[in-house]
Amino acid sequence: MPSAPQHREQRRQLALIALTQVFGLSVWFSSTAVVPHLIHEWHITATQAAWLSMSTQLGFAAGALSSSLSGVLDRFSPHKVLGLSALLAAALTACFAGFVQTLIAGIAIRFLLGICFAGMYPPGLKLTASWSLTNRARSFGLLGGCLTIGSSLPYLLGIFHDVRWQYLVLGTATACAGAGVLSLLWIRSGPFLEPRSRVGLSYAWKMFQHPGARASCVGYFGHMFELYAVWTWLPIFMMHSLGQAAMTPPLAVMVFACLGIGGFLGCTLGGVAAERLGRERVASIALATSGLCCVLSPFVFGASPPVLMLFAFVWGAAVIADSGLFSAMLSSAANQRAVGTALSVQTAVGFVITIFTIQITPMVADAYGWKFAFPYLALGPLFAVVAVGAWQPLKRSTVE
Repeated sequence: MPSAPQHREQRRQLALIALTQVFGLSVWFSSTAVVPHLIHEWHITATQAAWLSMSTQLGFAAGALSSSLSGVLDRFSPHKVLGLSALLAAALTACFAGFVQTLIAGIAIRFLLGICFAGMYPPGLKLTASWSLTNRARSFGLLGGCLTIGSSLPYLLGIFHDVRWQYLVLGTATACAGAGVLSLLWIRSGPFLEPRSRVGLSYAWKMFQHPGARASCVGYFGHMFELYAVWTWLPIFMMHSLGQAAMTPPLAVMVFACLGIGGFLGCTLGGVAAERLGRERVASIALATSGLCCVLSPFVFGASPPVLMLFAFVWGAAVIADSGLFSAMLSSAANQRAVGTALSVQTAVGFVITIFTIQITPMVADAYGWKFAFPYLALGPLFAVVAVGAWQPLKRSTVE
């Protein structure tokens, strides 16, 4: 039982880690939030603009895979990796705002940014695990909620529609730099961090052979099949549903409320509920809810603004609520000296999957209209629910 000072330090560190995710990951969707401006200035189509998001996901996957193969997170202090990655991400985002004028250059910068994100989110997960042992579902839920707030923050900047898009992107770069300084100066690893070690590639293979770890990974993959396609294209779905030609300030606030606030509540409440009802049960409920939203989305298209907002809010909460639970499942199953590697492998594969659905969704919309863009995404949650059924072995053993 931790003493009162230890408990206060634990809460302080978890709060600081969460804050770095809000500020640091605010640059993630900074290009997506200003796509209408980029389409006009760079003379590109919406399908071409999607490559800005896909290159980020590809960069993240490449960075996470490289991290897992080299064992960076299990050999070096995660708070230093997070801090340096955030500072580099801030510099790249500033370059995107100040110097990039073509799609090719933008894709290259966003790919490098994705690599930096692989040095920010997985270390945040490992740091959270190092300060949490018995309440990981709740802690990872909070971290996932902060990821959601940070990722959707650029949409809120859409209320400043008269400000040049470069200044909005620079605002997220400044926040990201603050996250880097915060991590380097004040964040430290917790008492549950095992001594640094180098974990070979063989561990990743061994991890997927373990039934419980495999179930948590496959469930996460099904979750990711849906998540980033919804995060990227739900604002466009809402815009067309309301018959608007551009992202207006009221719609920007609506998007932030549904994806940001809704996602934060979904993650945090999901983490609390998982401590009482079980991680697998809460994850299954979230998956079933978000999958149902995919199927029902055509029936909501064209509805009144209050109905559309309520639907999108529920979807925004459910689509991310299970993310932290899958991370908590895997961190509990993995050898504690290899938590960083395990989480990097899980996220790397998951983000590769997002590349395809981000691209496929606008193609479906071009063929059938935005009204029918999302139902196919229900395949991901359905697949994940089946995988969660294999959760029980995880309670009995870990991957050594």
